[in-house]
Amino acid sequence: ANKSIKKGDLLFAEKAYCAILLPEFNLDYCQLCFKSLFDESKNAFKYLNIEACSFCNEIFYCSEECKSKSETSLNHNVNFHKFECKILQNLLHNLGIAHLAYRILNSTSSDLIDKYFS
Repeated sequence: ANKSIKKGDLLFAEKAYCAILLPEFNLDYCQLCFKSLFDESKNAFKYLNIEACSFCNEIFYCSEECKSKSETSLNHNVNFHKFECKILQNLLHNLGIAHLAYRILNSTSSDLIDKYFS
């Protein structure tokens, strides 16, 4: 290192390839950007415009912008809920962390999967 590194210093950060919220946290965090929706010190929601999914009302977004990205983006790492919405209640909530494996497979291009598994 070219400078002193102290305990607690951030050395690097990497964006997750894929992430999920477990069902018990759906009311606490934005489904897309993971911002906290609830302020425990005030026992109230942080945002006045919390948006629910237009179709399932199972998940929430911190803003209309996050909701719109999730529902309309062409990027599978952003619009995953569009593909999960219909099966969320009946299946995905029961999968627990295996929901992450499902999302990874749905977010990965078939070309990339073929590259490693052909």
